[in-house]
Amino acid sequence: MNLTEKITGVMLSGLLIAGATLYFLIPDVSFSENENRMLTQLPGITAESAFSGDYGRNVEEYLADQFPGRDGAMRAASDARRAAGLREVNAVYLAGEGYLVDRLVDADMDPEVFAGNLKVLDGFAESLREAKPGMQVTVLPVPDKGTVIRNLLPEGAPYYDGEKAMAEVKDAMHHGDVLDVTDAFRDAGSMQVYYRTDHHWTTYGAGLAAELYKAQCGAACNGDAPAVAAAEVPELTTVTSEFLGSQYSRVLCSGIEPDHLEIPAAKEPADLTVDTGTDKWGTCYDMSALNHRDKYALFFGGNYARVDIKTGSGGPKLMVVKDSFANSFVPFLLEDYGEIEMVDLRYFTGSLRGEAEKFDPDQVLVIYEMSNLMQDENLLKAGA
Repeated sequence: MNLTEKITGVMLSGLLIAGATLYFLIPDVSFSENENRMLTQLPGITAESAFSGDYGRNVEEYLADQFPGRDGAMRAASDARRAAGLREVNAVYLAGEGYLVDRLVDADMDPEVFAGNLKVLDGFAESLREAKPGMQVTVLPVPDKGTVIRNLLPEGAPYYDGEKAMAEVKDAMHHGDVLDVTDAFRDAGSMQVYYRTDHHWTTYGAGLAAELYKAQCGAACNGDAPAVAAAEVPELTTVTSEFLGSQYSRVLCSGIEPDHLEIPAAKEPADLTVDTGTDKWGTCYDMSALNHRDKYALFFGGNYARVDIKTGSGGPKLMVVKDSFANSFVPFLLEDYGEIEMVDLRYFTGSLRGEAEKFDPDQVLVIYEMSNLMQDENLLKAGA
C-alpha cells in the first residue's frame, strides 16, 4: 500500500468515525421543514422485528433521515448530477426556463383506480341531479404542469399522456360537465400559470381557471366558455418573493430562483367567516405560513377534512370536492356565492353523498389535479 492509499484510507476512516460520532452528539430531528414530513426516529427492537427484518429496514431509514448535514449533502449530490449533464434528480425533471417538473409516467398511474374514480364521480353527479334536476355539476381536472409545458421537458424525457387522460374524463362524465383549461393555460403567453419550484398552479393560474369556471359553469354561467383574452384575472398582490416549493425540496440544487406568491388584491367580504373545524377566521389566508417552508399553506392554512365558508351574501351554495389545488382557487369565488363548503377526501371519512344531502348545495364543483385523480383511492373509499 503506497502513501497516497494510506492517507486516503485514514481520511475515509476519519470521516466515518466523525459521522458516527455526530449521530450520537446531535439530537434527532423529528420534522423536516424542507421536506414537510416527519423524519424516522430510532426504532425499538423486538424479537419479531429482528427476525422479520423490519428492524434493520427501520434502522436504515433512521440513519438516512438523521444523517448529519443531510440537506447540504443532498444539495451537493444534486449539483454534481446537474453538472454532469443529468436532467433528473429524485424523480424531478430539471426543465427549461427554470421549471422543476415531477417525473410522471404511465407506470405511476393506476388505470383501475382512475376508471373507478370516474365511475364514482359520474354516479355522484347523477344522484345530485336526480335530487335536484338541472343542478350544475362540474369536474375540473387540473392539467399537471408537465402536460402544459411539455415542450420545456428535457429532450426524450418520458411522460404520461395527460391529454388522453383528459379525453377519458370527458368520455366518462355523462351526468356532469367537464371544464378543460389546458388550452387556456398554454395560450396564457408570458403569464406564469404554474410555480417553477412547486407542483401547484400559481394564483394567476388558479384565477384564470376560476374566471373560466364562473363564465362557463358558475353562479352566473351563460353556458359558453369565454375566449382566453376575455377571461381577465383580477389584480393580484405579491405577499412573498421567497417561495421554494415541494419540487425544490426534493432537488435542492443551488441557484434556483424562488417563486412569487400572490393573493387577490380585492378585499375579502366584510362578513366572511371561514370555519376549518378547529379554527374560525375572517379570512382565507394564514399569513403566518409565510414564515415557514410550506408557504402554500398561506391559503386556508393548509388542508382539512371540511372547510365551511360564509360570505355574508345571499348568493347560491357551492360544494367543492377538492385536493390542494382548490385552496388558491376558491378565494376568487367569494363574491359569487353565499356559502362554500370544501370537502377534502384525503381527510374526510364520511359519505360524500350524505354530506351533499346535509349541505344541500345549488352547485357542485370537483377540482382534482389530473395525476391525483388517476391515483387517489379516497374517492372510492368515500362511496360517493
